[in-house]
Amino acid sequence: MDIEELKRLNNLTVALRKHGMADKSDDAYKQAEALLTSKKEEVLPPFQPSSQVSNELLLEHKFTLALEMNNKKFQAALDIISTTIASLAQELTGLKRELSDLKSVPVQKPVVSEPEVSKKEQPKESHPRQGQFVPGDVSIEKMFYFGKK
Repeated sequence: MDIEELKRLNNLTVALRKHGMADKSDDAYKQAEALLTSKKEEVLPPFQPSSQVSNELLLEHKFTLALEMNNKKFQAALDIISTTIASLAQELTGLKRELSDLKSVPVQKPVVSEPEVSKKEQPKESHPRQGQFVPGDVSIEKMFYFGKK
């Protein structure tokens, strides 16, 4: 038995119990099995309650609507991207034209003035914190505190 036959058997069992043709599920199962084996040559469509059919149709309709909405969103996004790419391509060609025009015009070198020498030649003033000290000018005892003396 394959899965489809088991589904048919279960659906037929439920239908027999629902319509009152069998009191117990064992009786309904035996009757359903007898019906399916006696009509083995005939192809029986699977039993589906009407609410299940309408639910399946509703789900299928929702699924197709969701797919259509997604397709529209993707199409809109692709349209925006393609227009953006087209505008960028136009700007790029315009910039290339401007660049080629600039290359064809002779470039004048800017006049470089002599650097100001007066600032460099001024001697630095001696500052107490940055003065030119030698080790003999300040004793190490005055720089560090070694405790009581």
